[in-house]
Amino acid sequence: MKVQNQYALNEATMAFKYARVMHYESIIYDVKGTYYSTQTNYSLINEACLERNTTFEAKKKISAVKYNHKVKPPIIICAFNGIYFIPTMSPTSIDTIWINPRHVISVSEDPMPTLTFVNGETLEINCSKHTYDKQVERAQVQLYHHIPPILWQFLRNRPLDIR
Repeated sequence: MKVQNQYALNEATMAFKYARVMHYESIIYDVKGTYYSTQTNYSLINEACLERNTTFEAKKKISAVKYNHKVKPPIIICAFNGIYFIPTMSPTSIDTIWINPRHVISVSEDPMPTLTFVNGETLEINCSKHTYDKQVERAQVQLYHHIPPILWQFLRNRPLDIR
């Protein structure tokens, strides 16, 4: 178990969720490993937004007003660097898993939806494959509007640097 009390969400962050482990608030799945942190999920995502001169609440509002994504809004932290997360449930739910779909290479459905990430790690998620796919689609709509179309095609096909 690796402990990273002050983790900053970045390009290598694949997912994060509530820890359910004494003394820790979140489990962070990174391409380099899995970390336990004393930061809450809200704190992780809000601090990533604050580093980019906005807040989680502002991102949620933009998602609701501009894209009509009022429930389970995707949060685009930095479109150019591919730092964005989709929630599996309401952002206020303790059971929400936040996923960066950019790192997902496959989704299986047997018996529960399980994600396989670029580094070979797997994570069982608490939503249907249909919900996951819909969330990915919603995030892509927002990403497309953050980035000029020609750059969007380049970034969509850019291989991930997982060193």
